[in-house]
Amino acid sequence: MPVAAAPPMPLSLDDYVPEAQAAPVRKQRKGFVPTLPPRVLTFVALPISLAMLLALAVSALDDPVDSDSALEGAARLFASGWAISSGAVYVCLLWWMVAAAVNARRVSQLSVSPTTPLLVLVGGPVLLAVGAAIRARPTSSSESQQWHDFVGTGVVLLGVLIITLGHLVLLASYRSTSERLGGAREPWSVLIWLPILGVILQGALTGLIYPQLESDRIIVFVWLLSVALTAVLTVYYVLSMWRAMASFDAAVRRDRTLEKVDLLPTHFAFGRI
Repeated sequence: MPVAAAPPMPLSLDDYVPEAQAAPVRKQRKGFVPTLPPRVLTFVALPISLAMLLALAVSALDDPVDSDSALEGAARLFASGWAISSGAVYVCLLWWMVAAAVNARRVSQLSVSPTTPLLVLVGGPVLLAVGAAIRARPTSSSESQQWHDFVGTGVVLLGVLIITLGHLVLLASYRSTSERLGGAREPWSVLIWLPILGVILQGALTGLIYPQLESDRIIVFVWLLSVALTAVLTVYYVLSMWRAMASFDAAVRRDRTLEKVDLLPTHFAFGRI
């Protein structure tokens, strides 16, 4: 009677991937929300916004002769273009943050929540608008107006607090998630600290250096140096933003099938991603 041949043994542990551990990985790689369109649109609108802001600043250097001058009309056009392009950057960046957080949650439950960018980028501006509307609402008595001003100012301050501190918490959350999933940490740190450094440098130039200058040539030189420094920091910030977003997307979509080749239980294996 013929004897059935024994099943071939795996050549190494790398040839053996338990189905119980491989199946969840295949499920993780399905159903990701697209993040490339908002990322690309963000960096299409961002240079336009910066260019419009620069043109607006240059046009503001010369005072128009009258209200119907071509310079004032150009400034109005630049202001409108900057507002539209900045709004596009804001919407596309919010789109990417929510989509990226949704994808990260499908890989790791310890990642940033999709509601966090909504709370910071939508809740903060909404509170600013509500506070300004409360302060602008006319009342019949001075006491009511004082109460409206008090409440409106409190709501505005709350919105500013959410936008400023929430911005730092939001970027730190994405940095932590990116690092946990195997992405880059450095560009997210640049996004956190570079604006703070820029504000400190500009404040030092405006409040400490400019008042001490007497020569017009030196003032112009320092002003040009400030513009050049701002341009370099802005370019570095934009490039770091692209690196951070691209690294985050790549880390979320990274194939983790080969990371489950060890024979640890599934919950231990998944705890390391």
